[in-house]
Amino acid sequence: IEQPCPAGQEHAIDDVHPIPLCADESFDTVEDFATLSTIYTMVNVKLDKCGGPTAALRIAAEAKRRGIGLMAGSMLTTSLGIAPLFLLAGHARWFDIDAPTY
Repeated sequence: IEQPCPAGQEHAIDDVHPIPLCADESFDTVEDFATLSTIYTMVNVKLDKCGGPTAALRIAAEAKRRGIGLMAGSMLTTSLGIAPLFLLAGHARWFDIDAPTY
């Protein structure tokens, strides 16, 4: 489940749950790993939020180091804006790239 509660309200969710929870609004950059709630077992990487392809690859490496799963997502963009997400093809388990507008 992607972002099951508003960012900063993760304390309302029990740490024990059978379904993987993915941080989205609670996660933007590699620095956010330091404050990431323990309820999340994965993070959603969006190029527009994280700082681009190089930053996304840093996040992928840190997620792997921490044993956290990776989802690659997109904001409202074009197919050209989404194309660099394929750099994460070998790192992300899930892709949510259904937002090209033209």
